[in-house]
Amino acid sequence: MNKSRIYIILTILLLLVSCAQVGSLTGGEKDITPPVLLSSTPENFDTNFKNNKLIFKFDEYFVLNNLNSVFICSPPLKEKPEFKIKGKKFIVKFNEDLKDSTTYMLWFA
Repeated sequence: MNKSRIYIILTILLLLVSCAQVGSLTGGEKDITPPVLLSSTPENFDTNFKNNKLIFKFDEYFVLNNLNSVFICSPPLKEKPEFKIKGKKFIVKFNEDLKDSTTYMLWFA
């Protein structure tokens, strides 16, 4: 055997031995810290709000499940608002006009 064949065979053997091993991924540790609210539009306790959209910006991406079943508003709304996640933002869009001189409280239980 000549030297070039030996180098080729050794290279192929090295490549086969160094291939990644098949195994299941653990996904890392469970994230138990909730996202931190960075800002909101309007600001908390703001008055004279005339828009139909609330925007909450968080420090990380998040997922919300069954949001319609855990949303509570006081005073009650005739129609449930639309909820949208856009990147790290959570948007609540009201489908009706909000009453003047009324304080609305939103809970996500």
